[in-house]
Amino acid sequence: MGFAYSLGMIEVLQQEGITIGNYYVLAPENACSGSVLSGLEDRTWQYGSDERTTKENPIEIQDGVAPQCAMNGIDDLKRIKIPIKQRTPEQLGFTASHSIVNYDWIFSTITKEQKGYVKTRN
Repeated sequence: MGFAYSLGMIEVLQQEGITIGNYYVLAPENACSGSVLSGLEDRTWQYGSDERTTKENPIEIQDGVAPQCAMNGIDDLKRIKIPIKQRTPEQLGFTASHSIVNYDWIFSTITKEQKGYVKTRN
């Protein structure tokens, strides 16, 4: 429910005139039922498992706690999938693919030149 909660919080903050920087959404449950709020389209990134099941991306390595679907309001280029080839078997699966501890790859594998890079705050 963190995704739905964050949408409500951002809406309230924006109504109070507070500027929101970047919006990084990690492993959102049912993201396709929500939408990026106005003005954040270019600063929103969604990270998580790929809901498409393939030979390379079988269901057993995907997030089973909060199955991922595309957030409304951003294009597919703003969706960053778990780099399964760079993860160990312990970092993938029903609960592991949802656990925040296994999202260190966002900071360690995405460089400044790549889509989804997390900008540091000064």
